[in-house]
Amino acid sequence: MLVIAKPTVLRLGLAAAVATTFLAGCAAHYRASDFVRAGPGGPFDTTQALALLPSGYRVETGSVATPDGERLYRVAFMHPQARSDLLLFGGNLFRSDTQAAFAARHVLAAWRGNLVLYDYRGRGQSSGVPSVAALRSDALLAFDTEMTRSTQAGRKLALGGFSLGGVMAAAVTEQRTPAALLLLATTTDAREHADAVMPWYAKRLVRLQIDPEVAAIDNRRALRRYTGPLLVAVGADDRATPPALSKRLYEAAATPAEHKQIHVLPGVGHNNLLAADEFGRALSQFMQAHGL
Repeated sequence: MLVIAKPTVLRLGLAAAVATTFLAGCAAHYRASDFVRAGPGGPFDTTQALALLPSGYRVETGSVATPDGERLYRVAFMHPQARSDLLLFGGNLFRSDTQAAFAARHVLAAWRGNLVLYDYRGRGQSSGVPSVAALRSDALLAFDTEMTRSTQAGRKLALGGFSLGGVMAAAVTEQRTPAALLLLATTTDAREHADAVMPWYAKRLVRLQIDPEVAAIDNRRALRRYTGPLLVAVGADDRATPPALSKRLYEAAATPAEHKQIHVLPGVGHNNLLAADEFGRALSQFMQAHGL
């Protein structure tokens, strides 16, 4: 089973906060420091990755320097006949050493392009301390880096994000325009996410406090600017980022109806979305329809 991300920190944080609330009061605090959990990773196993990929692929690894002196670790799965690239941001617990090869296995089985993934700041082999502002800045840097590479090679660059990665991808579109945007099992904003995942009984007992840096996140605002091709996908059984959130994103997007799609996949949850056959078919059809 593919695991590109576990349920988001917001959901996990709420569960812990609710449990604590019964003992210590009626307020739960979602802090910016919980947005991504720092955690080092091991070396990336290129041999193992190649064994999982379709024939013809090679693996590139390296790092990109940030303006504040940190390094963002990069893994790219490249095919000589690819005509486009996909920069995909993973979930909040994504690490390239344990998850990148499995993400590539499923994405590239459905679509034969180039796939690029980064470790978030403070996770895997990327240095630094994560924060909302730093992650948004890093996402923009990663996009600009990949756009330069893609343009020089004569390829198009699509942008995608899974779970937390969808927040990062949408933020990029407020300042940049990818060839296409993929929002996979993601959310609208912190307040609506909390309302969607918090148990009904907790809503009556818990007063949720959200740091301003997190509360300012608004994926719908970003999508009101973006007018390019859009693919939204979520599992019908996703309890970490319920389908209602993806539907709101789809409805808010300024993309013309003929160029945007939403797929709510029956029998699919959060962590197995990319491994679902239905997702593979939707991805393949979407990318082909838009010359990617």
